[in-house]
Amino acid sequence: MTHENDIDRTFDRLVEAARQQDGAAFKAATQDYARSAEGQAWLQGGHDRYQQIKADLQARAQAPQPGGSDSSPTSGPASGPNSGP
Repeated sequence: MTHENDIDRTFDRLVEAARQQDGAAFKAATQDYARSAEGQAWLQGGHDRYQQIKADLQARAQAPQPGGSDSSPTSGPASGPNSGP
């Protein structure tokens, strides 16, 4: 059976289970897909993507932030029309 046929078969099973409001059949179809080679590859891809996003977020959190506390707009000498003596 080809990859497309597997996906079509799974989709048909899900649609039929939904039409019949058969939660057990819907669950069985999703579990069968998750156990298949295609399902495992899809799950691994999602896991890999999650790990990459997690690493990116951790790197951002640890990176120095531009415009730290030394460069705030109110930290320098006052200027403007009302700042004179």
